[in-house]
Amino acid sequence: MYLAQRVKLDEVAKEIRTFGKKVLLITGGESFRKNGYYAQLEKALKKKEITIYEMSGNRTPSLERVREGIALVRKEKIDSVVGIGGGTCMDIAKTIAFGVKQQDDIWEYLTCSKEPDTMEHLPVGTIVTFPSSGSDMNGSTQITNEATGEQAGLSDVYPNFTWQNPQYMLSIGNEELTAAQLTAFVQLSLGYIGLGRSDISENITITLIKQLFEQLDKSLADPGDMDSRSILMTISAFTVNGLTTLGKKGDWCLYPINAVIQNYCDVKYKQAITVIFPYWLKLIYHGQPEITSYFHELFGVEINLRTPDEILQDGLWELFKLYDKYGIAASFSEIHEIQEDKLRLHGMVESLGEMQSIYTELTAEKVEKMILESVRGM
Repeated sequence: MYLAQRVKLDEVAKEIRTFGKKVLLITGGESFRKNGYYAQLEKALKKKEITIYEMSGNRTPSLERVREGIALVRKEKIDSVVGIGGGTCMDIAKTIAFGVKQQDDIWEYLTCSKEPDTMEHLPVGTIVTFPSSGSDMNGSTQITNEATGEQAGLSDVYPNFTWQNPQYMLSIGNEELTAAQLTAFVQLSLGYIGLGRSDISENITITLIKQLFEQLDKSLADPGDMDSRSILMTISAFTVNGLTTLGKKGDWCLYPINAVIQNYCDVKYKQAITVIFPYWLKLIYHGQPEITSYFHELFGVEINLRTPDEILQDGLWELFKLYDKYGIAASFSEIHEIQEDKLRLHGMVESLGEMQSIYTELTAEKVEKMILESVRGM
């Protein structure tokens, strides 16, 4: 259920109360509490006679935190879980809600070592304060096993409700907001370039991307512009909820590769997916009409009577110009110094196993070359 932005906090509390009298809140940093929002939510929940449990300070989607949450829900017989924040808190909440219903350790299911005992999950809600990943309206999660550096996740664990309140975005600084929205841009782009032509999804995606940058510019110019931030919240929610891939065949290879990049380059998800995107396009493009159309429709790249290499060169040039406009790194070395370790990188890529892509034949050698180039820059 999508709770519109005009919905009041009391109505959100009423929705949570339909699941039972005990709720586990998954929260991130301190801004939600410091700005008084947590106290307001707490008051609304207590008014509905709901007992609150909280796991706070979640800055990474940690497997250990998921395990702790599952144990707490079982011990206290908690009725629902609500993720409050960005993708980290929402992914933890959804994974806990799923894991409570399983018999064995959650990592076994995240890595597909075991089939789920059931696809049922505890009622789970999302309250967005940092829109970017689209986790608030999709069924996917990404969890990090900090002991091994591996990442794995779920699919088809959709929230029972999501609530967007643009007021919660007002504390986000311009740099953080820009990084978040460029992440949303890349995720929208990945939907557009899925194989298969679809006028509906492609037109929707281009409109969303253009609106994203128009509203981002407004938000950067006026950090108090609630309307522009409201629209950015909605656009972020649409990035990976299926709307932009209608009639298309998706390719999810980049996401496990992105997990390797996060580990190897010591960067967060937003940095990893944004920086690697141009290098991914370079690796996979050999004239596919979907990617050709992407360069043309979004950036105005001339495509008639031109070779794929010429189109790619101009498309990447426009993409890097966009990054430069918003202060986004074009290589990982621009974020911080990275000591190249080819042997370590090779082992990490090999650990992914066989990689099936709809675009091209992927080999460990190709992926390693792409990652090393993304460290150094084109």
